[in-house]
Amino acid sequence: MQCMSAPARAKSPTRSTNQSRRFRGDVALTRKARAAAVDTEDVALTQYLLRALKAARSPSVKPPACVYCHSPNTVLAGRALARRPMPAFQCQSCLCRFNRLTGTPLARLRHGAKLPLFVRLLSCQMSYKEAAEILQVDYSAIANWAEKFRTWLLTLDPSGAWEARARLGIKPRPVTACPQCGKSAQVRFFGFDHAKRLRRLVCRGCNVTWSMRQEQAARGLQTGIVHDPRLTQLRRQRERR
Repeated sequence: MQCMSAPARAKSPTRSTNQSRRFRGDVALTRKARAAAVDTEDVALTQYLLRALKAARSPSVKPPACVYCHSPNTVLAGRALARRPMPAFQCQSCLCRFNRLTGTPLARLRHGAKLPLFVRLLSCQMSYKEAAEILQVDYSAIANWAEKFRTWLLTLDPSGAWEARARLGIKPRPVTACPQCGKSAQVRFFGFDHAKRLRRLVCRGCNVTWSMRQEQAARGLQTGIVHDPRLTQLRRQRERR
């Protein structure tokens, strides 16, 4: 049956407004500047998302409540198959069919077998291009997955604490004071000190350059955002409406 109403979705903010992201200072911004692959995965975020993904893609045939009308009067409508890896259910009240991903940002995502590996990359300090090469998918697929999973994280945890741990594709700027003029608004990243294995910084106000301190790199530098591709994508979607 073609349902006339849209699935009920939990409202979530479009982005975290009270959480800051932290980036390791001993990792170069670009792959070219890195001598070797560096593992920047946030294991806690990976485990949190993999548990949620396992539950959402569960093969269990126990019917959940209807995602359209919330009725508990639902039945199994089809078991998982090779072409449909999740069981389908039908609501006896509104007669709509659905699965556990219906109404979530992850509905109808392709390449399901690669999603667990993508989850590992979501917290890494790397570009979309690098992630696309690792997973052997198009750049557009990585951009789509990142937007969908970050939106899903805000649905799972509206506080934004978990979503703030996603770093894939994000270009940060340091939030730290210049040692000469004391201002922070003009401080930017300025290359990588390979001898010290630390990021370099520059103050565009007084043109002073310096390397991060070891303790800053160890705890993760507090940053602002120069470019967040997810927010750019959401803005373009609003402009097309």
